[in-house]
Amino acid sequence: MISDFSLLFNNYRIIDNELFNKIISIAKTPEIESIEPIEHSHNSIVNNLLNIGKLMGYEVWVANDLKNKIINEKRLGDLSVDDLNLPGFDNSTLNILKAIDVIWLQQTYIIAAFEVEHTTSIYGGLLRFSDLFLCLPNLKINAYIVAPNNRKNVVEKQLSRITFKQIFNNNIASVVNTIYYSSLNLGVEIVESVYKRGGHYNAENFLIHCVNEEWYDIMDQS
Repeated sequence: MISDFSLLFNNYRIIDNELFNKIISIAKTPEIESIEPIEHSHNSIVNNLLNIGKLMGYEVWVANDLKNKIINEKRLGDLSVDDLNLPGFDNSTLNILKAIDVIWLQQTYIIAAFEVEHTTSIYGGLLRFSDLFLCLPNLKINAYIVAPNNRKNVVEKQLSRITFKQIFNNNIASVVNTIYYSSLNLGVEIVESVYKRGGHYNAENFLIHCVNEEWYDIMDQS
């Protein structure tokens, strides 16, 4: 975690002053979690996840029903692999995976899977993940619900359902985590700046920072 931000601030100082000042301003705004920029939408968040996954060197998958959606005059499906070629998965499991909004892949290994719940039921995304893990109880992947900041109460309520606690052995956080829009989008902006300046960012750290909303704390410490 520290090495990423050493690269960011100490070694190369690769964020330009305007972006740096913007990040610090956001980090010091206590009301940030209540702010929902108008341009945020389900498909724009999906687009961010696809682009940042590709930037960090992964192949990406977008669900079939999203492939023809257009963001910034670009078709989401053009970023995606054409099909999920995952040896050892039966058709039922593949069908569940293909319905997940975004998947990051390293060859045939699933790095992370994301369900974006903009206005749709949080329950639906959790149910899809629970179906997946019931089909393959030994499957080890990072699964994420991605939601607007103003839906935190809804997310927490769904995560506390007895059904999901039983499916995930009372430890749902070990399987499914939540990323909120403000943290994801700030992280995307930071990491894109790192790559533009010739740097590199660790995907595992990126996801941890997003889940824990650590971008703000780390900026303050810098």
